[in-house]
Amino acid sequence: MTKNINEQSLLIEEMLKMSKVKEGERVVVVTTHEYNQEDLRDYRIALDRFGTESVHVVLPPRAKGTKLVQPGTALFYDIAVQADFLLFPLSSCAGEKPLLPSTHHKVVIEFLQKGGRALHVQSPLSKVREMWPTEEIISRTLAGAKLMEEAETIRIASKSGTNLTMNKKGRPAHTQYGVADVPGRWDNFAFGCVSCTPLENSANGTLVLEPPGAISPLVRFISEPVKLTLKDGYITSIEGGLEAKLLGKWLEQWGDPESYGTSHVGWGTHDKAGVGTGGGWLNLVSYLHNAYGTLLIAFGDSYHPRTAKYSGGEGQRESASHCDIGGMEVDFYLDDRLICSEGRIVDPECR
Repeated sequence: MTKNINEQSLLIEEMLKMSKVKEGERVVVVTTHEYNQEDLRDYRIALDRFGTESVHVVLPPRAKGTKLVQPGTALFYDIAVQADFLLFPLSSCAGEKPLLPSTHHKVVIEFLQKGGRALHVQSPLSKVREMWPTEEIISRTLAGAKLMEEAETIRIASKSGTNLTMNKKGRPAHTQYGVADVPGRWDNFAFGCVSCTPLENSANGTLVLEPPGAISPLVRFISEPVKLTLKDGYITSIEGGLEAKLLGKWLEQWGDPESYGTSHVGWGTHDKAGVGTGGGWLNLVSYLHNAYGTLLIAFGDSYHPRTAKYSGGEGQRESASHCDIGGMEVDFYLDDRLICSEGRIVDPECR
């Protein structure tokens, strides 16, 4: 196997070292039916060099009626809960949204609650190096998480008319900074963000989405303003042009009132993330979740018990859908403390 070592396998090895993968650990590598064989070869090389006991599980898509549902069967989950580490490499060769088990899935949560670790890699390996989780990114993310955890209220405001408040009292902070190094931790490699799950019925006010905002399930950036009105934790109206109509139709198709409920909210901490990182859905994911000082807010499923410090937001909402929206240049307050302003982190402690 040594003769097959190449630069990419060494990169993967370095990446996994950050999550403290070690000899003797049981690692399950999970992909969809569509995956890059060269990438998976290099993952195998890296895992062999660690001396792990690893297997590759391929999950084809599953559907219920006309809708795709969570892939994976009881057999997969029987395998997963016996692992020490779940590794989800980017599956799609085309860079589209990977149809992999959600981290909100109860069996994945059970795996984490037992002390397992999980890492998603949602960026192409060719992009990983430039998005590497630096000490600065990790430090500012953890500093922001401390402030988020201590706060009781969140307020979001903007010159375009956003005025939205929500209560998070008692809810923990959740972070992503690319490392799953402690029992119970899940993360996304090359990500950087701080978030929390507000109390399910606490969001009230108006959220105005402006270009260059983005809506993840639509796989598109916003071209004209979209106005969301929220009452007691739910979207009650959606006003605007094309994107507003598309978002309304997307939410409506689930036939689930909880699709309109708040899920999580926070800000990006990655100074290398932004428009143009990746492509297609990957471009949106990087921008939505990570871009320095920008807002990420989600609606729908929020079920994610805390399984490690700063991992899991204790959300209670269960829904058939999850919709990430972000990129707005807004002011973000924790209690009365200004954290982000118009797309920049301004608080000195978490800049």
